[in-house]
Amino acid sequence: MKKFLVITLSILLVGALFISCGGKKEAPAAAAPAAAPAAPAPAAPAAPAPAAPAAPAPAPAKPVAAAPVDEVVFRLTNGAEPESLDPALVQGVPEHRIYMAIFEGLVAMDPKTGNAIPGVAESWTSNEDGT
Repeated sequence: MKKFLVITLSILLVGALFISCGGKKEAPAAAAPAAAPAAPAPAAPAAPAPAAPAAPAPAPAKPVAAAPVDEVVFRLTNGAEPESLDPALVQGVPEHRIYMAIFEGLVAMDPKTGNAIPGVAESWTSNEDGT
């Protein structure tokens, strides 16, 4: 029974492979439309039609302000909805990811050395007590 199942599944997989990869590709439709049959030439015109008065030229369009070129869109895939975006209530990983993307602390951690580096603070000093 097991051998029959393996052979059947193998045949189905090979068949699916041939069906998905085979087939004739059709050429895309031609961009130019087919030529229309020529209309019969009209007989002699009965009388010349009076020329229509020329329409006034349209006023030039006003230039539209262009959209800002340096527009930036920030998208963050978080995996879960945050419970709160209040910095005082951040507890979980989804909130922390958004919090770290929005806010910058006084100092940051250098990922290579693990030492504190300036964030918003330009410099810092400690007093004699070390506090």
